[in-house]
Amino acid sequence: MKLVKVIIFCFCVIFVSTPLVFAICNGTNVVKTETANFSSGSSENSEEELAKCISERDRLLEHRDYKKAFSYLRTLCEKYKDSESCNLTYSTYFAMQDDSVNISPSVQNVTLYEVLYYLDLGCKLNNYDSCLKAARLYEYGSKPGASQMKGYSISYDAHEAKKYYKRVCESVSDSAMEACSRVVELSRQSNSNVPLADSFVDNLVKKLN
Repeated sequence: MKLVKVIIFCFCVIFVSTPLVFAICNGTNVVKTETANFSSGSSENSEEELAKCISERDRLLEHRDYKKAFSYLRTLCEKYKDSESCNLTYSTYFAMQDDSVNISPSVQNVTLYEVLYYLDLGCKLNNYDSCLKAARLYEYGSKPGASQMKGYSISYDAHEAKKYYKRVCESVSDSAMEACSRVVELSRQSNSNVPLADSFVDNLVKKLN
């Protein structure tokens, strides 16, 4: 009899906790509270919630449930400022594109502009992979009269691309040198017949040469 009670108890815990984690990680149970009312206990709860959300995010990605995983990434990026989740929106978006046989575009309800928004948040949180991805979306964006790469609905914008590359270039990231070279190259493309007037770029050219 005791064994039956234990089994029932475990089942109830799983049955109740799973939707609770989903609610927390999707922001449906967020209650606005004054900053002054936060205690150390609430901070611990927040860290515990974050750990649960990340664990569930990873589980969903592992099982290729990209649509639900993306909803976790949204909350983790915006609410918890988890920069890696911001960064993962990019690969998850394209995974959904590749899995369009199982997930129709109308059901996905995710655009590349939304991904770009999260990459920008990640970049501001010093996730330099997010910066690079945002830069590449602009660098390889669609141009008038040119064939468009799958999923790249962002318009080409060298200025925006350089902005993100420059952030990485000025960092201690392993990709800093690559980013610096892209800043120089994009500046050359934009000013093919005009001497480079940007002192930042001029200094980069000297360093790279």
